Amino acid sequence: MDFMTRLACPLALIERMESYFRFVRLDLPSRMRERLARLLKSLIVEGEIGRGSVGGILGLKGTATREVIRKALDEGLVVSDTEKGALRIAFPSKVVESYFPHLFADLPEG
Repeated sequence: MDFMTRLACPLALIERMESYFRFVRLDLPSRMRERLARLLKSLIVEGEIGRGSVGGILGLKGTATREVIRKALDEGLVVSDTEKGALRIAFPSKVVESYFPHLFADLPEG
């Protein structure tokens, strides 16, 4: 598999995203890292998820579900058009190198 194909492969992206939470985001409690990774994996597969479905995906209820959604939004890992709208995955600059390693390796620094 060539570089660009592997970079864009959803399963490979999920692996890199899970690695981001396992090895880079050690500042977060492990339970939150696992929940965020599970939410983002679902978003990669589904493309968009209604907020009401998040609890079922994560196996959580009420406040715990809202806490994960709020953390994902605060971190810029997901976006939503409205306060109660569906969630979509986002790629803030802080995750780009982890999710898409060496994507910009040939660009000059500066």
